[in-house]
Amino acid sequence: MRAAGLWAGLLTAILDILKSAATVWLAQAITPMCGCTPLRLLLQFSGTITSIFMIERGSDGIIRLRGGAGGSAAGGGALGLWPPAALFLVPFGLLIWYGIGYASITTLSIGLMVIIIFGVRAALGLGPWQYIIFMA
Repeated sequence: MRAAGLWAGLLTAILDILKSAATVWLAQAITPMCGCTPLRLLLQFSGTITSIFMIERGSDGIIRLRGGAGGSAAGGGALGLWPPAALFLVPFGLLIWYGIGYASITTLSIGLMVIIIFGVRAALGLGPWQYIIFMA
């Protein structure tokens, strides 16, 4: 949003979220009984925050992989694992973003909210505990 404006930023966020959700849906479609979807999501998440397409060499000569903060990847992963999570994450994210005004705080809040959502689901016996490990 800072670089290209509101609409370009929103489109980018939506596509990032759907990219992560599509990773889950594709993994579940290819191997529905595997139970390794969180591992695949973790690999996709690490690719989001350390992209091979954003390589830079620091002043000390060390090569670094840059990327995003992972908030949209976590939200998209939650959407893919349990679509109703969006009913909690979207209003919560908007409230934090408009209320505080910092994207970084919103990103951290989404990550925390996803852990809470899947923690409550696991405690109620509605979802596996493995999802919490991925989200954390």
